[in-house]
Amino acid sequence: MEPQQAEAARELIPDFNRWQSLVLLVFILELVAVVLTLAAGIHPDVLERFILLSLYLQCMGLCSAAGLYAARQQLRHAPVQVMFLVSWVLLVVINGAISAAGYEILPHVDPGFAVNPESRISFLFRHLIIGAVVSLLVLRLFWVQHQWRQQLRAEGDLRYQALQARIRPHFLFNSLNSIAALVGSKPEEAERLIEDMSELLRASLEARSRLVPLDSELALARAYLRIEQARLGERLNVHWDIAEDTTRLDVPLLSVQPLVENAIYHGVERGSGVGSVRIAAHRQEAMLRIEVSNSRPDADAASHEGQRLAVDNIVQRLALIYGDQARLELGEEGAQYVARLHLPVVKNA
Repeated sequence: MEPQQAEAARELIPDFNRWQSLVLLVFILELVAVVLTLAAGIHPDVLERFILLSLYLQCMGLCSAAGLYAARQQLRHAPVQVMFLVSWVLLVVINGAISAAGYEILPHVDPGFAVNPESRISFLFRHLIIGAVVSLLVLRLFWVQHQWRQQLRAEGDLRYQALQARIRPHFLFNSLNSIAALVGSKPEEAERLIEDMSELLRASLEARSRLVPLDSELALARAYLRIEQARLGERLNVHWDIAEDTTRLDVPLLSVQPLVENAIYHGVERGSGVGSVRIAAHRQEAMLRIEVSNSRPDADAASHEGQRLAVDNIVQRLALIYGDQARLELGEEGAQYVARLHLPVVKNA
C-alpha cells in the first residue's frame, strides 16, 4: 500500500488519544443518556435510571474508543475496508463483553431487574443486535467523513498543483529576461547562469512535496540573486539574516524566491542608485517569521505594471497548506518595503 493510502486508512478512525475527542465523546454519550431516560418516561426512580444508563454508556463508549485507538495504531497500514471490518467486529465484541458483565451486575443495582430478570440469552442477544447496528452506523459516519476529507484533499492537491504550475513559468520568464540582458555584454557569465538556472529549475520541477526545508528554498533565492547581481552589478546590495535554528524548518516551495523577485523588480530596479534587499528568518516560539525587505525607489520613479501573480499565488497556497494559521503581510516601513511571512512550525502541515 502507498504511504498516502496507509495514512488515509488510519484517518478513518478519529484519534481518541486527544483529550478534545474524549471530551466530545463523553458529552455526546451524556446527551444520549438524557434522551433515553426521558424516552422511558418520568418515574420516581428516574435519577437512578439516568445514573445507571450514564455509567453503562460511558463504560461502553470509553472502552470502544480505547479499542478503536488500538486498532488505529495496529492497522494503520491496512486498507480502509479491512480497518472498517475489523473495527466493527471489535466494537461488537466489546459490546458483548460489557453486556455480559452488565447482566451479572444489574441484579445488584436494579431491584426491578432482580425481581423480574430477563433471560441471559435474550438480554445478550438484544444488546448485541443494538450494539452491532449502532456500531455500523457510527463507523458509517466515520467512513463518510473520511471520504469527504479525501475529496477535499484531492481538490486541494489539484488546485495547489495548478498554482505551482503558474508560478514556475513566471519565475522562468523573469529569469530568462535577466539573463538575456547579459548575453551581449557578458556571454560567458550568461552561459554559467543559464546552467545554474537549469539545475535549479530541474530541482524545483522534481520536488514532489509542498513543503521543503528553508535552506532549500533559500538556495533558489540565492540562485535568482546571482542572476540579478550579474545584471545589476553594484546597484544591488544583498543582506542575509538567517537564524541557524530555522534552516531545517519546512516552508512552502517557491514562497521566498518570488518575494525576492518582487523586491528587485518593483524596488531595486526602479531606483536610479544603489538598492538593497534584505532576507531574514527567525523563529518566535511556534511561528517562523521570514522577511524580505527592499529599499523604496524615488517617488517619481517609473512604476512597473504588475498583476500581483506571485503575491496572490503565495497567499492561496498558504491557505491550502495551513488554513488560517499562516499569513503574508505587505507594507511600507520607513524607507523600506517589507513582505513578511508568518508560518506555523507544525508537523505534517
